[in-house]
Amino acid sequence: MFKKSHLKEYCKFLLKEENLQEAVRLNIQFARNHASGLLKTLEPLSDEKMEELFKVTFGKFIKDLSEGKGLDNIIGSFNQWKANNYGLQGAITPTDIILAFMIRKDVLIQLIPTFTDNHGINLSIRDELDAFFLIASKTGMQYTGGV
Repeated sequence: MFKKSHLKEYCKFLLKEENLQEAVRLNIQFARNHASGLLKTLEPLSDEKMEELFKVTFGKFIKDLSEGKGLDNIIGSFNQWKANNYGLQGAITPTDIILAFMIRKDVLIQLIPTFTDNHGINLSIRDELDAFFLIASKTGMQYTGGV
């Protein structure tokens, strides 16, 4: 039986200003809890600048997911890292990038109840996220030469 995809609808919901703001807040909080190497590099930024940066990058990721281009976003992140477009190549590792995307997955799972209280839809979105991030992790590890 074919299951309807709810991930795109969920991501469009998260792109609404108040929902995106909550996602960004959680993303920063979860990154701090994981002591992410990428976040340590960004510590000199003011809270306002960090929120701005996360709003742009996480917002683009959610938008790309809503358009079925999430994997392109992840590959683009590795391309930018390899080309040193972040200006942080020496300070972060490919593992940090993979961790950042896993933190994003945790944020997306945490916010599902703000989108729906339907248990079936909730599980469907979780399944889609699990499948997507499994592929993304494998792709990231292959792309970076087996982190």
